[in-house]
Amino acid sequence: MNNADVGRLVEALRAVVTTAITKGFTPRDFEHAVTWWEPYDASGSTAKTVLRRATDFRFVARMLHAEASMAQLRSLADDIRKIKWPEFVVDETAETICDCYFSALGSVAVDESLLRKVAEKYVAEVQSDELVYETVFQVSQFSASEAFKLDDKISFRPVSDADIEHFGYEPLPVRRRPRLNKRDWICTVTHTFRVDDFTAPHRSRDNWDRLIGALGLSKEGDAWFSLLCEGPTSPFLQGFHYGTEHRIHSSPHGPAVRLELEDIDRYRNVLENVNAICDRKSKGLFLAFRRFRAAAGREVMDDRITDLAIALESLLTPDSATGEISFKFRIRGAALLPDRFGSPADRTKVMSKLYKARCDIVHGTSSGDSDRLWLMHRATDIFRIIFDELSRAPTSVKDSIAQLDEEMTKGGERWLARLAPTSR
Repeated sequence: MNNADVGRLVEALRAVVTTAITKGFTPRDFEHAVTWWEPYDASGSTAKTVLRRATDFRFVARMLHAEASMAQLRSLADDIRKIKWPEFVVDETAETICDCYFSALGSVAVDESLLRKVAEKYVAEVQSDELVYETVFQVSQFSASEAFKLDDKISFRPVSDADIEHFGYEPLPVRRRPRLNKRDWICTVTHTFRVDDFTAPHRSRDNWDRLIGALGLSKEGDAWFSLLCEGPTSPFLQGFHYGTEHRIHSSPHGPAVRLELEDIDRYRNVLENVNAICDRKSKGLFLAFRRFRAAAGREVMDDRITDLAIALESLLTPDSATGEISFKFRIRGAALLPDRFGSPADRTKVMSKLYKARCDIVHGTSSGDSDRLWLMHRATDIFRIIFDELSRAPTSVKDSIAQLDEEMTKGGERWLARLAPTSR
């Protein structure tokens, strides 16, 4: 940290505070609302609104806008920031510095230790080689036995009263319905980027897909993620923004997700596996994961079924160039499914039904029959199982499927050997 810059900023900020005192500027008190959904039973909630009284210290910073001391603070702050950051489109750096100081102090007065603390924070954050970037999700249709961390960057916890106060803020009169529900959870993702890595925020969207998709693969059900906010954690850097209520589904279909301790461990392991698959762009598995995520984002049920069938094709027919795709899809899929799907004939039947539905939809002959919901639920479950089995295999998808074919051939040989004595 450049101590000379800190010293100059302390002097400039002290001059601004002194101007505010001399001019008699005081913060403005105002009322606002806090809204949220309050659960009244296992599934129902009712809207709640309370009024809060707060003090707006940024009002003092705005009153200082035309003062010479404020112009000096703005010029100095810009010079310090431009070492690492270009000019901002709308520059309110000086106002933000003042707001941080007055809000932390709780009054318009000179506090030397706080002046230096704010100045050090500003210089350290705008001249750092690294940027701390935080994404906060609201997670609905989700619960866990306890708050948990997947790693040192990703954490899940129940909605707190502080979350309600922050994200439930509404100016008066209230015009929007509440956002947070007290039964929701908060997921926070923190990344550290180099300040010259301009593609990093865009890559974070890919990381969202991995995080949310891994939950869909690790546990049956469909949790809903929606962006609350994202951006630099520093108040002095631009790029922070609030999100919308657009839902990002963890799975194409399913009930609410509930994680117990063993499920959390599994989620952690699946995310690690998905990250490795996406980083390597593993043939078969990478495409399958992408189609699974595409299915989760579809609005139309037939589109979800089609994407899930294509995802399964990429896993079960890596040798599709040799033909007989539907046969391989049915037999190999049935061989990989557990006994809870019924007899071998039952498993083959469900795989056949799924492939036929895919063909009917693609070729425009789909009748949209009543089995569609059941089939989508089955397809989601089938994909989750087969993806897990093949992604944990020590060999590639192509080699694993070749080994499966070999084992099925050996099974046929054993069956013939049992028939041989009776045929003689």
